[in-house]
Amino acid sequence: DAAPTDAMSQWERQMRIIQVVETAALPFQKRLRELDAAALAAKVELSLVHASGTRLDPPAPDADRDRAIAHVYAAPGYSPGLLRRLPSALVAEAAPRRPRLPWLRGATPEVILGPPPDSLAPEAVSEAWFALSGKRTDRPAIGVFARSDAVREMIAGIRARIERFRSDVRWTILQRFPEPADMENLAIWLDPTPTDDHEGAVAEAMAAGRLVVATRTPANAQRLADGEAGFLFPPADPNEAVHALLAALFKPEAGRPRLAATARHAEHFRASARAERLLAIYEGLERR
Repeated sequence: DAAPTDAMSQWERQMRIIQVVETAALPFQKRLRELDAAALAAKVELSLVHASGTRLDPPAPDADRDRAIAHVYAAPGYSPGLLRRLPSALVAEAAPRRPRLPWLRGATPEVILGPPPDSLAPEAVSEAWFALSGKRTDRPAIGVFARSDAVREMIAGIRARIERFRSDVRWTILQRFPEPADMENLAIWLDPTPTDDHEGAVAEAMAAGRLVVATRTPANAQRLADGEAGFLFPPADPNEAVHALLAALFKPEAGRPRLAATARHAEHFRASARAERLLAIYEGLERR
């Protein structure tokens, strides 16, 4: 093929990606969508569509069905009927629910990225988190996102146990997902959630250069390189959580090598790294 000779022909050769955000998409998926859009904007032609069930706003033009790739940001179990209204080249963050109607059984994404630890394009965090990596505190300060009654109860038990040994530990307990400013005066980030719900802010804390103590879930084990880049403890075990927190706070021989590993592994969470993986997936679909 001849090389493009003007701006219009270059634009026409560019991949067209339709980002589809389903109403029930998880908060972390909406954050991912924004990061993906910013990282990919200079490399592909992007458009945004909101979806509710099978309704699209705005509707995807018929012309796009032949030349575009749709990337669906939706929680597991969304309507398979949505996929019938999109281009046949489909990438999705999660699988739709199993369709009952025979004519919908073929409506499945060609690529399902999936959650950690098996994601084909690992999560990304804003560069604002990486800007904190050089700002650390020596204060024994712990931060945590208490997003459910069960997590708050777990935190209360952990805190009571730590106060038996040390009275100088300070806590920042957030009722919302953290912002970078929330971690500025923290030394440790705690994620005590017993399951992978994507809202533990572990990747964000690692990008910020904070030492992480987290429940050993499949995703956290991957993020923390099986304990090389942080401390892991068994789910719903406050005693082991306390041991890990005390080691992170007051045993530099245990914390320093993990903090050094944190900086290395956090690079995987840059939006540019995820964008390169997405581009490879999109290009693979475009060649089919």
